[in-house]
Amino acid sequence: MKTNNVPMIAAKFIGVHTQIEGKCFTFIKIVYEEAGLSIDFYYQPVITSIDELSNSENIGKIIFLMRKGSDSYLFSHIAIIYDNYSVIHYSRRMNKECIYKVEISSFEEILKVYDLVPNPYASSQNKKVKNPRL
Repeated sequence: MKTNNVPMIAAKFIGVHTQIEGKCFTFIKIVYEEAGLSIDFYYQPVITSIDELSNSENIGKIIFLMRKGSDSYLFSHIAIIYDNYSVIHYSRRMNKECIYKVEISSFEEILKVYDLVPNPYASSQNKKVKNPRL
């Protein structure tokens, strides 16, 4: 899957204050559709370490995140790897502030709030994973 246009397309939304229906999931879908790519999560990489995040081959791919201290869902947030140091995502709340905008967060910043989790779709090849309420 060619994802090299994804960060550039996603960047067009930076700083736009809006409430995207469906939140981060819808933002990813909009970006991938505009890039002409399938949003089939079964084929997204399983990225579970900082080393994999900073691998330039993963730029434009999706990561799955879980808010620290939460065990409610398989994942609670998704983002796109923007470059070797950061992700781009639709954020409703990073810390305590509600912001409702697309922003770039460094790996360090995002990993203060979230933990990386394995792609729940890749691990359940024959089962449909229900999308959580993101």
